[in-house]
Amino acid sequence: MNYRADIDGLRTVAVLIVVLCHAELGFRGGYVGVDVFFVISGYLITRLMLKDFDAGTFSLIHFWERRVRRILPALVVVVATTLVVGWFTLVPAVFQSLGRSVVALGGLHANLFFARDTGYFAASAYDKPLLHTWSLAVEEQFYLVVPLLFWGAVRLRRRSWIGPVVALASMISFYASVSGVQDGNLRTYYLLTTRAWELFAGVLIALGPREVPALGLRTRNFIAAAALAGILLPCFYYDHNTSFPGLAALPPVLGAAALIVLGGDATRVTWVHRLLSWRPVVLVGLISYSLYLWHWPLIVFLKYSSISSPSVGARVLAVVVSMALAIATYRYVEVPFRQRKYLAARPRLAWATGATFACLFAGGLIARHSDNWWPSRLPPQVRALADTCAPDRSFMRNHKAADVPQNLFRLGDDNAAPQLLIWGDSHAQAVLPVLDEMCRRAGIAARGATHGGWAPVLRPCAVPAEGKLEASFDYADALIEYVKTSDIRTVILVGYWRCYFMNPRFSESLLNTVDELQRMGCRVCFMKDVPNYEIDVAAKVVQCAWQGRDTSNLSISLQTYEGQNQHLLETVVPHLLSRGVQLLDPIPVLQARTKSVDLRPFDDAGSFYRDADHLSVYGARVIQPIFTPVIETIASRRTDTRVSSTAKTDAFQSSDSEKTASR
Repeated sequence: MNYRADIDGLRTVAVLIVVLCHAELGFRGGYVGVDVFFVISGYLITRLMLKDFDAGTFSLIHFWERRVRRILPALVVVVATTLVVGWFTLVPAVFQSLGRSVVALGGLHANLFFARDTGYFAASAYDKPLLHTWSLAVEEQFYLVVPLLFWGAVRLRRRSWIGPVVALASMISFYASVSGVQDGNLRTYYLLTTRAWELFAGVLIALGPREVPALGLRTRNFIAAAALAGILLPCFYYDHNTSFPGLAALPPVLGAAALIVLGGDATRVTWVHRLLSWRPVVLVGLISYSLYLWHWPLIVFLKYSSISSPSVGARVLAVVVSMALAIATYRYVEVPFRQRKYLAARPRLAWATGATFACLFAGGLIARHSDNWWPSRLPPQVRALADTCAPDRSFMRNHKAADVPQNLFRLGDDNAAPQLLIWGDSHAQAVLPVLDEMCRRAGIAARGATHGGWAPVLRPCAVPAEGKLEASFDYADALIEYVKTSDIRTVILVGYWRCYFMNPRFSESLLNTVDELQRMGCRVCFMKDVPNYEIDVAAKVVQCAWQGRDTSNLSISLQTYEGQNQHLLETVVPHLLSRGVQLLDPIPVLQARTKSVDLRPFDDAGSFYRDADHLSVYGARVIQPIFTPVIETIASRRTDTRVSSTAKTDAFQSSDSEKTASR
């Protein structure tokens, strides 16, 4: 197959916008570079297969051997380096997550792992050094499936069917992508089923005619410029809030496809293709794979080691170091393996590949179970501190309408009728373990109804983090109906409130919910949110203790907290108080615990948080006093009811005795 320098130039564009996006050096939507890579991959592997088919030399084993030589050596170097650095720097929870991602990578399903793990409950993306390998997993899965399709079609003498089958599969995948984005399904970003159409775009180009329509150079220049704009403009207009992929992925995918098609005619070269074929641009494209592999772990370790956001200079330095490592990896790892200087014989390569995957699994398992197998990795005092960061995952479940009331969390006395409902999102899940303990001690029963990202209000509520909006409406309606027909007379509302006030109608929805609950005779308690930090508190607290670093920068001021919750404190709280709602304020308790006016996220005994804004179980126990009056009131009411019931029974029995005696 004839070498095309412009495709390496297109790789340069793709990798640079991804790297600059991740390094936060502009290009907020630079993640579209991955889509460009997908189109290129689909095109190149199809051209390679067709070349072998035409020559009668196609072999599945040979195809996969080339993929192994292309992908695996550099990947192993980066993963091994990441594990070693992680052993000495990452706190237990983050290192264990790294281990799980390595195991998933070895099993060729890293994208499925991150689709499950990088959701509402997941740690920040910048705590995942191998998050970028999700795209490699998509391509690896594609490489396993598509060659089988081509091989089967040729063996059955149905080569003409390949194009229609691929076109149909592309339409199905594109529909799944658009539907997933519209439904708010976070997994849409990671799955082969919703990304395959981008790879198939490259396949269809390769299957199409080699000769492009006869177009004038001016027209070709215009199309090439528009195609390049389709890739670059989203870098400036997209950001992390853009619904992606779906329709938003069309401009970069079509742009990459158009540039590949136009670049096939060497007789009428556009100015864009001259730029892409320029030697310095091509050189970056040659190292693009290694650069993609190295840049993300370096950025993650940089951010992880910094308490505040790394400076621009530090981020630029990370990119420069990534390029230096990429050059070395390309020169001493990629090229020798691809040119068969190492493991030239196929049997040796097969054994080495098997051993490599075994080592990946072993390394991943060691990291995953490092806390149990090598607890001495951390000093005892740091280990004790790390233990306080853990959440209680038994209370992490997203309820829906069908779960009401049978599958709600059961808190306190299992034999008593519930009198208390805790309704909220994942911030409510964080305090449920302590409320369960308090209810058990008081001898009362309660129920917990939670769904991450769904505000505890009636419609119209903020757009949920996942699932359809109607599902959150049905869920809220089911809870209101349950309260009407149960013995519940106290409801505690807990939420990550600052997120929901971006919806201009949320205040109205919250107050309407309070009014509805009060009309049913319920006492409503409203928990003000805990402070939100810009860092993963649990990781930073443990890291600072491990490395003996100053922790004073981890605190935020009371003014910062009030700024975070300005609308709630100035506009909503007065309306709640006027309705007789009981406010549960954790701020005075936290200040008293740390003996500081500033809001520290930890004390000498442990971390109050498990990430940037969710309390750990230890932190929930720290703010336990705000719930004490609520629990005591319910317990005393139950005691009074029992005493009254006993008195009535005694009086009835005494009256019966007197009547019997008179007879």
